[in-house]
Amino acid sequence: MRMPNSKEMSKEQKNIYLDAPLDGIILVTGPPGTGKTVIAFLRAKTINDFEIESTVVMYNNVLSSFTSNIANDEFVVSTFHKWIFNWWNKIGASGESDDTGKVYLNCPYDEKDKAKSLGARWDGVKKKWYVFEDVYQQNVKAFQRWNPSSGYMELPTVDGDKWLHDWNKIQDAIVSGVSVDDIASEDVHWGHLILDEGQDFSPDMFETLYLIRMLVFKKYSEENMPSITIFADDNQRLSDKTNSRIIDIANNLHVDEDRKFLLKKNYRNTLQIAYLARTFYTGLKTGMPDLPEKQGELPLLFTGDNINNSVDYICRYAQNHENEEIGILVQNNYVRKKLINKISHRLNSNSKLTVQSYAANDPSWKNAGNMKFDSPGVITIVNKQSCKGLEFDAVFLPELQSVSVDPSDKDSFMMEMYVMVSRARSTLVLMLSNEGEGNPAVISFLPDSNSGLLEYING
Repeated sequence: MRMPNSKEMSKEQKNIYLDAPLDGIILVTGPPGTGKTVIAFLRAKTINDFEIESTVVMYNNVLSSFTSNIANDEFVVSTFHKWIFNWWNKIGASGESDDTGKVYLNCPYDEKDKAKSLGARWDGVKKKWYVFEDVYQQNVKAFQRWNPSSGYMELPTVDGDKWLHDWNKIQDAIVSGVSVDDIASEDVHWGHLILDEGQDFSPDMFETLYLIRMLVFKKYSEENMPSITIFADDNQRLSDKTNSRIIDIANNLHVDEDRKFLLKKNYRNTLQIAYLARTFYTGLKTGMPDLPEKQGELPLLFTGDNINNSVDYICRYAQNHENEEIGILVQNNYVRKKLINKISHRLNSNSKLTVQSYAANDPSWKNAGNMKFDSPGVITIVNKQSCKGLEFDAVFLPELQSVSVDPSDKDSFMMEMYVMVSRARSTLVLMLSNEGEGNPAVISFLPDSNSGLLEYING
């Protein structure tokens, strides 16, 4: 991820960076390309300078990897699921006890032998190391390193889905713990939590964070309460059912009007790409960014007979632009795997080009931490769900003919296109494979060849 210097920052970015309060709750909104993630990290650096513990929380693994070079061990960068799991382990003693006398240890894999030597055993059901109370009491100091908790209660989830947290049960556990003084304020104090892509988090999650601040810390002054900064955009919600609108975030966290900030200047895209992105705007509250001044080539709509034509085009481009970062954003894992194999094979002899990918459920490409960004000659292939927050010099959107647009849910398609199109800094190519007669249905949802927004070319 590229960080701007002070001369490159817009006035509105500097306003947030320099003037936004470092305590309490801050909400920053803005369309794609306005620098929300950049400001999130600049804010974390500023907070760190004041020796306040801060964590920047990203919604997914790819975005966490994309931004990890910025932290430089000054502050923590984490996915939300990793953060909530670690935070919950600190207060896991609250809630239901299993009454077995076990003390559970948050012991990492590389320290298991040390734990075993002290008498720890493995609980195959809870998937945790533990010792019995009498063993723990004999050597309390040695076990403290693993944040022990008795009566450990798993982080509540809905129907066993580890990605879907049961916020009602989490709230109940917090309330119960507070009522019996089983939760200490230092355990739940997260310092300053900075949430990027806040629209992807549940409204119930924001309600829970507010409950914790008010219930556990109400006896303290505002400056001693844990703080939250949220960066969000209505235009980039993944799902209407589980995500938050800006109004949900503001209401559930009770954000004061003077603590709301708006970013509007588009620093990422060319004017031509920004114009195309505007055609997919659905009228949501965050709005569209102001048009950029940077000029570039007209975006393309490339149509070939099959996927091989698209692969040929992408590979030719990559070989002629070895100094660029290239992003290929696809609709599903089937297309992703196909492109990985074909492009990797075609570019195998070019040592200056590297193909990388990620998918959580793909054993071959599940380690987002190994991904490289801000490096020339890297071609990144990811599913559309993983592309938010990312940016590339050139972006390709292949196999768009496979998109089935439900007219009753046209906004979902438009929102997805808005997000994907706005990832491109300078070059954007939409791609179709048309093996039959007539045009694919998706064509009717794109600007026509006379619009001046897309140049139509055939492979």
